[in-house]
Amino acid sequence: MIFLCDQDDLWHPEKIAQVVATFNAEPDVGLVLHDFCWIDDNNKPYLGPVDTYGPHHLRAAQLPQEIKENSISVFMQPYPRAWCGCMMAYRRHFNPVVLPIFPGKGHDDWILKLLGPITETRFIASPLVSYRMHEKNTNRRDLDKRTLQYFWQRFTKKITLVINGHSKKNFYKSIILALDKSKFEIRHPKILKYYKKYY
Repeated sequence: MIFLCDQDDLWHPEKIAQVVATFNAEPDVGLVLHDFCWIDDNNKPYLGPVDTYGPHHLRAAQLPQEIKENSISVFMQPYPRAWCGCMMAYRRHFNPVVLPIFPGKGHDDWILKLLGPITETRFIASPLVSYRMHEKNTNRRDLDKRTLQYFWQRFTKKITLVINGHSKKNFYKSIILALDKSKFEIRHPKILKYYKKYY
């Protein structure tokens, strides 16, 4: 199993055991996600945005069991963030399709959207990691104020990605191509229909 880890977050003591138990309980499950809580650089609660999932913007504890068990599409559209790698784990045998990771896009978003169509996913509503926010965060989306400079930097970054061939269109196209080349069965074809609308 592959656990993704950010260098400044805190794993809760039960994280590994709960995730491994979820994998062991169901051999068809290849991807496990879990909830998180926010902390600051002093390990105190950080009042960040409230993370919600799906079209009804439900918090993790509010999600019905059927969504936690088999509705991967809900976790592909979290708002306001993409899924973080430190809140997921997957089975190692998916590495041939996961690697190489699409450049210019988050590795976590790539893994989630690549594995979603080809395996079963489970969500653990318990927060199993403390996600640290501080002034030196590499990803500053939840820290920086939405000033004109902020939007200009986002705009120039997107232009650079497009110029380098790393557009959203090419991201989803690369997922489709990687799945077509892989030996893995498409278990959830409706997810591919969702991807194809982007290109």
